[in-house]
Amino acid sequence: RMTISSWRRCPSPNEYASVLEAVQQGEARVVAYFTGEWCADCRAARGSVEAALGAATAVLAVVECDVVRQEYKGPAYAYRDDAAVGLRAIPTLLDVRTGEALVEDDLLGQGGEARIRRWVESLPYRDVRV
Repeated sequence: RMTISSWRRCPSPNEYASVLEAVQQGEARVVAYFTGEWCADCRAARGSVEAALGAATAVLAVVECDVVRQEYKGPAYAYRDDAAVGLRAIPTLLDVRTGEALVEDDLLGQGGEARIRRWVESLPYRDVRV
């Protein structure tokens, strides 16, 4: 069973770096979860995401990043423009260390929960410095 060492919310892109720094703990895998309550795909994927993260055996720190519709739909968006994040769709799970991500369809539908669990288990153990 997974140990979620930390599940923190990040209310805005301006706070992303400081929230990441706060959750980085030794050998934990650090995953950013980009989602928005306004997004139908995000609402549909939430159950699978939470179940998969809870069922994995990895030590994990999760940063749940709130994506605001008006900003996301605008021409310039901090998470999209940030080279380390490169957000292109939501929902997204992002390995903060490697930049590897599961995006939208990877999280939805049949097999989504198992895909997420396998992905989390495959992430490398290493501390991340922002």
